[in-house]
Amino acid sequence: MSFDPRDPPDPYENPDPARSARESPIDPYDYRDPFDPVGGLTDAGRQSARWRVLGPAVIHILVGLLNLLAGALTIPPAIAIYNMPPEAFEAQTRQDQGQELDNLKKQGITPQGFQTIAVVVYGGIGAVSILFGILILAGGVCMIALKMWGLGVTASVLAVISPGGCCVFGTAGGIWGLIALMNPNVRSAFR
Repeated sequence: MSFDPRDPPDPYENPDPARSARESPIDPYDYRDPFDPVGGLTDAGRQSARWRVLGPAVIHILVGLLNLLAGALTIPPAIAIYNMPPEAFEAQTRQDQGQELDNLKKQGITPQGFQTIAVVVYGGIGAVSILFGILILAGGVCMIALKMWGLGVTASVLAVISPGGCCVFGTAGGIWGLIALMNPNVRSAFR
């Protein structure tokens, strides 16, 4: 590869590892982050990495909040169904889904069994949504701070499969986040 003076400088390149930040305190591209464990990434390189993950991180935060909202809206019906007397649940179910209740009885599922299934399904989806929401939200915040690369990857995967974050929105943000996080220069910017 030949050097062309018209090419812009690479922000990830360590211009001269022998020079210290004390020799040129005015040059902002020669500054080394004292908290950078790799020790070779310039401040401009970290800023470039932050810009690469900013879009997916914001989407992760939004998907995390949507998951928390979905979980918060799913748990109260589970509690209400759990506290409902079996006769009242059967009457409500018959009013809403009369034919389905008869089909369930033919299959050997009692109204109390159906009530238990409804509580487990609503409660389970709510609990998973809240757990995913917390992890995705934390991963998005850590991505902006360039900390905990593994949590960012976990949040990206969870955003793709999240039950409460709008499917297309979460999938796009999760894939975008994985692509950004798998870049070696971005990965080296994380602490």
